[in-house]
Amino acid sequence: DGNATNNIFSSDYVYSFLFAPEEDNRGIIRDADTYYYFDDTREKTRYICLDTAYESAYTLSSEQESFIKETLKSTPENYHIVVLSHIWYMPDYDQYSVRPIPLTGLSTTAQAICNILDAYNTRTGDFVDCKSKIEFCIGGHVHRDYVATTTGGIPIVLCDCAGLGYRGSFP
Repeated sequence: DGNATNNIFSSDYVYSFLFAPEEDNRGIIRDADTYYYFDDTREKTRYICLDTAYESAYTLSSEQESFIKETLKSTPENYHIVVLSHIWYMPDYDQYSVRPIPLTGLSTTAQAICNILDAYNTRTGDFVDCKSKIEFCIGGHVHRDYVATTTGGIPIVLCDCAGLGYRGSFP
């Protein structure tokens, strides 16, 4: 997440290194960029992975929006859905030395994604005939433990990952 936007590696290289070997036996479905999903048929769970790093945190392209909507609409009936992404909440970069890092709110892309997810769980708009549920979203980036919810009540869980050595607590 973020490697392609930082010009370290292309998104194709990162994908081929991390996920391509698993495509045949994990059923990973990928769009043209770094949005993808895979199903755990035994646990009836669809994992939707979205790259919202850096520049992607500020805009949701029409292709990305279509991928999310089609992925949700194609989810088998009575599946659990988990959405994973790097950046949900933006840190207050002016206060980045403070621990836990203060948050300024959802990124622009995260807010657009959350609006789609809430519409899915409330069966509005494109999702009136859907029959699965988004259970929670998970991410990081701000190096703190934090739990909040979308406007519609879907939990968003951020994990510290001990990247900066600070272990916060859940509110």
